[in-house]
Amino acid sequence: MVELPHQIDCRQQGPGFKQERADHFPGTGVPGIRSKFALLSKGGQATELYRSVAPKDRKAYPPSPVDAGSWHLALGMTDLYGPGRIGAEWS
Repeated sequence: MVELPHQIDCRQQGPGFKQERADHFPGTGVPGIRSKFALLSKGGQATELYRSVAPKDRKAYPPSPVDAGSWHLALGMTDLYGPGRIGAEWS
C-alpha cells in the first residue's frame, strides 16, 4: 500500500470504516525493515492496511494474479454501484 493516509481516508469517508489503531513497528525478519499499519473496522468486520517503509532498497513490482503468493479479496454488498461511485471520488 503506497499511500497509507490516502487509503485510510478513502475507507473512512467512503464505506464508513472507523480507524481503531495506527502505528509503526520494526522488524519482521527482514534486516532493517520498518512498517506502518492501520486497523479499521465496521459492523464487526476489520481490515488491516500495511505499508513497508524501509529498507529503502526494496523494490516495488506489480504482481500478477498468477504469481505465487498473490491474493484475492471478496466483499459482499447490497449496493453494487455505491462503492464504485465512492471510489471514483478517490481515484
